[in-house]
Amino acid sequence: MSSSALAGAAYAAGEKLFSKYEQRFKDYTDKIPEVMYSEILLPPNAPEKFFDRETLWNSAESVETSYNSQLARNIVAALPNEIPKEQLPELVREFCSEQFVKKGMCCDFSIHDKGDGNPHAHILLTLRSLDENGEWMPKCRKEYDLDENGEKIKLPSGEFKSHRVDLTDWNKRENCELWRSEWAKIQNKYYEKNNIDVRIDLRSYERQEIDKIPSVHLGPYASNLEKNGEKTELGNFNRAIEEHNKEKMTLLELIGKIKSVISEIADKLRRLRTNSVKEPTLTEILLDYLEIRKSGRSDWGFYAKRNCTIKDLKEVSAAIVFLSNNNLRTVKDLRRIIDSADKKEKIRKEMKETKQIIVKLRDIYDTEETYGKYLKSFFKDGYYKTHKEQIDRYRKAEKYLKSRGYDSLTNIEPFTAKYDRLKAEYKTFGDDIPEKNSDKYKELYRISRVVSTVLDDMDIQSDTAQPEKKKESVLGKLDANKEKVRQSGTEKTENTKRDKQYVPERN
Repeated sequence: MSSSALAGAAYAAGEKLFSKYEQRFKDYTDKIPEVMYSEILLPPNAPEKFFDRETLWNSAESVETSYNSQLARNIVAALPNEIPKEQLPELVREFCSEQFVKKGMCCDFSIHDKGDGNPHAHILLTLRSLDENGEWMPKCRKEYDLDENGEKIKLPSGEFKSHRVDLTDWNKRENCELWRSEWAKIQNKYYEKNNIDVRIDLRSYERQEIDKIPSVHLGPYASNLEKNGEKTELGNFNRAIEEHNKEKMTLLELIGKIKSVISEIADKLRRLRTNSVKEPTLTEILLDYLEIRKSGRSDWGFYAKRNCTIKDLKEVSAAIVFLSNNNLRTVKDLRRIIDSADKKEKIRKEMKETKQIIVKLRDIYDTEETYGKYLKSFFKDGYYKTHKEQIDRYRKAEKYLKSRGYDSLTNIEPFTAKYDRLKAEYKTFGDDIPEKNSDKYKELYRISRVVSTVLDDMDIQSDTAQPEKKKESVLGKLDANKEKVRQSGTEKTENTKRDKQYVPERN
């Protein structure tokens, strides 16, 4: 799109408009097939003639006299595919009316749809407000700096020191965050209106406190190559990020399941204590589990029983070794290691956030002198080109700190002290407290499920036992069942066919 506001309007609307400044037509009628809708929205004090697109943007350009003036603000917003297309103009109109026109901006929006699954809106906004007569107002005014006596400060050049004061808040950086937030809200409103079970959040993963790595923008060239089946370096990078995030989400879900199972186990243990049943060790529970599995296969064929018993023995043996290596004897120990790992992870995240704040504050200290000179520089474009790296570092650091409620004057010492304290606390966790390692957590989850299964069986026995009789242990009850099956002699005739084929494990 051209840097001319009128050319931008012609492109978005797919029209042929005459530019008074360039004295030639801007013709984008070839865009007509993809332009689905166009409309101009005006504040109450705007003249009726501004409903004509050519008149509006020629007028907006005519009041800009500086060679590097910004002529308009252009916003391109992706539109949701799930919402009916006939509702899209209404959605964009509602958003623009509330966020721009109410504040005094003239708004020219168009909706494009090439049929490629990427409908989007082009929103073009004026940068000057209008007075009660519909005339363009200045963007800013000059205000002189005063010394402690209230006198103007004279510079060596003979000029008086001054600064620019904007007459509207339309150029504030905070607006970008607000508009993104409101854009998400209006889309969610139309999702709800159409009973579509989709909700969006345009904040970054970091702002949403989601522990995921964001993908990178492909750009048109790489995007087209990917669509045509040709893999690119950026595409491969995004696929690696997606795989990493999937693994991380799987791990987090697993950790949540472990916590849920541990909570269930704690409830079952409380009931067992109430019924005066001795709390077993984790090794005893695993051995009881073997017997429960074995008794459940009493009517299986020989080979099926043998194969599944060998498999169970291998899993239980590996679990017992794991418990021994991690010094886990009781359910209390199991819960301790889960809770400690969770606490360790929280401290790690807090350390990471604190360190990032320290880095950004140091960026501010390193670049604030350069950034201050940039703000006072008369030829800002030239100064920016020669000091781009430092100015960008300052801006990014300032944006990061503001998003977390801090500013460039924040003292760094409390954060360095906090980081040192967290680091020392992090080191107090022993080697028995695992990192969020997938294999270890899978083993913990398997053991937790086994514990829950055995305690269920013990709970049922303790609830159904007669008060006057001595309560049997799980092993004792299973031995009695085993003896009963052996005496029945039914295996000889009923399992002939089962012996000839492998019977899959039953849970």
